[in-house]
Amino acid sequence: MAIIASGKKNVKGKKIKLCIDSFDLNLIVYAQLLFKSNYTGNPVKTGSCPDITSGWKGMGFLFMKKGLIHIYTGEGKGKTTASIGLTIRAAGQGKKALFVQFFKLDDAPSGEKEIFKKIPEIELIRSNVRHPIFTKEHTDKELLQKSITDTFEAIKKRIDKGDVNLLVLDEINSVVAGGWLSLDELSAFLRNRPEGLEVVLTGRDAHVELVKTADYVTEMLKIKHPFDNGVKARKGIEY
Repeated sequence: MAIIASGKKNVKGKKIKLCIDSFDLNLIVYAQLLFKSNYTGNPVKTGSCPDITSGWKGMGFLFMKKGLIHIYTGEGKGKTTASIGLTIRAAGQGKKALFVQFFKLDDAPSGEKEIFKKIPEIELIRSNVRHPIFTKEHTDKELLQKSITDTFEAIKKRIDKGDVNLLVLDEINSVVAGGWLSLDELSAFLRNRPEGLEVVLTGRDAHVELVKTADYVTEMLKIKHPFDNGVKARKGIEY
């Protein structure tokens, strides 16, 4: 189903026709802003969508909406996997993505690191210190805290450049739960981020305040996992 709406002003002697694939009332607002008119739409249903004036080809930015917040949490597998898929999808649509992995070493092998190298729209940052669950009594707490702090500062500086469309903070929920970054600091960052920036927060134990703030919240529920039967992480599946 398409909607056709005729504008009240002409461009280069041609009457503008606006066409969208669904009943998006925001179109009327965009038309009013673009043509500086009191256009009210009066959309007409039609079975096909006509060609749009060539001048509209560069106006796609008008249809960008406020960036939303996603949370992938829970005990089950799939949190990082889902965020990787979303990142590749965004890149496929020409969007610039910044994928940040906390608790991952720079030289640690992973399938996502290798594929990201081949996609110019995706930039990868790692905190380069492992989670204490893996280092245990050998954990350098000062180094761990510094890595989190420095990584978060690098994220803010990178986002300030204004060209990132999608930001993935992989394991940030665990960072907050562990006390390495305060909830207040992360919340302030989310509130003050660029309006169009989409943000994904992954990791177990998502804070209830973040859940309240987010627009999408998905909890991965573990029913079964081969790790419980002694199967170790497998190349191309877990990393």
